Amino acid sequence: MNRKRRIKKLSRRLLGILLAAVLFITSFEGFEVKAAATQDMVVTSNITCEFDSSFSLVYYIKIESTGNFTNPYLRVSFCRYNDSSAVYTRETTDIKEYTYDSKTKQYRFVFSGISAAEMGSKAYATFYASIGSQPYSATLKDYSVKEYAEEVLAAKASSNNDTDKKLCTLMVDMLNYGAAAQTYFDRHTNFLANRNLTAQQKALASQEITNPTGCLNKGSFNNPTATLQKIALAFNNTVDLVVYASFKSKPSDSVYAEVSYTDVENKTKTHQVYSKDYEYEDETGLYRMEFDDISLLYFRTPLKIVFKEGSKAISATTTYSYESYVKAILDGKYDSNIKSLVKKMLIYGVSAKAFYEAYGSTEQPIIDDNISTYKNSKYTLDMPRAVIVIPSSASEEEQYA
Repeated sequence: MNRKRRIKKLSRRLLGILLAAVLFITSFEGFEVKAAATQDMVVTSNITCEFDSSFSLVYYIKIESTGNFTNPYLRVSFCRYNDSSAVYTRETTDIKEYTYDSKTKQYRFVFSGISAAEMGSKAYATFYASIGSQPYSATLKDYSVKEYAEEVLAAKASSNNDTDKKLCTLMVDMLNYGAAAQTYFDRHTNFLANRNLTAQQKALASQEITNPTGCLNKGSFNNPTATLQKIALAFNNTVDLVVYASFKSKPSDSVYAEVSYTDVENKTKTHQVYSKDYEYEDETGLYRMEFDDISLLYFRTPLKIVFKEGSKAISATTTYSYESYVKAILDGKYDSNIKSLVKKMLIYGVSAKAFYEAYGSTEQPIIDDNISTYKNSKYTLDMPRAVIVIPSSASEEEQYA
């Protein structure tokens, strides 16, 4: 079996209406594999990694065998660790949504939703297609986000190019963030994401952010229908902004929460969550809403949060940021592991922004990914959330874990 690897040029993509940096490097492998049934299938495959506050493995597959193949899909078996040990179960999904490039004759499949704590978790992929009733399969190379980062460092660490240097710093910061997430969530901690970093690579890491800046500002509003009560971050697959609010009466279908901020192109971006997607909590009497589409590029960016009905505001506008959350955690009486996690998360975001500024421009290629794919990791849903409460009568944040 012949193997070879090649590194592709970096790119970025547009995630919905959100501009996010995409780092695009390829691990290449071509081989012939015995099919699951009775036939052989020859394919070439490229595996790339795209990431923001969560991570995706992207598979480009070209069928080299002759024949009229139909019904292609990708089966991915992902290692899920339930505790700090090396014991895991495999979570399997069939990805049947894909794009096809008639020029390159490549199928593109996306396995998304890999969390920071899963950077070292292996994904085992098998490509399937059929001719008539005869099935074919080819086992692809097993891969992980951690391996991707390590390959980037191996390929770029000796470069004197400023963009490459920032990329390597980003890879190290990313692996450090992954290790902090594993430690906090107690997942496979004997195999941390940054365990293979050399002394030289460790030295590429960004400096610690010792004094994060908060931007909390709660505006005023006469006779509000909605009142923001709490703001938190939820460390799910993505790192999501979570808002809790009270209403004088049940919100109508036209009520929505809106987050707005200035993006990297100096344009105003807005994200909205309508009342139909709120979760009502009987214990607190509050409505919960989650924004899962804010890029890591904006971890230090002030976010304006307001409730509206139609085009009319029905609440005060509150200004907050991911960095404000980090400051509240670091200033509060929290466990050292959660403090390490939020610090590494913020450093990762700052590092990504620095790389984007060195590399990104509107003229550079954009990968438009509209594929709806399987969100594999569920384990963080039952993890404790650190909540920052904004008391209506206080000027400072009051912390609860």
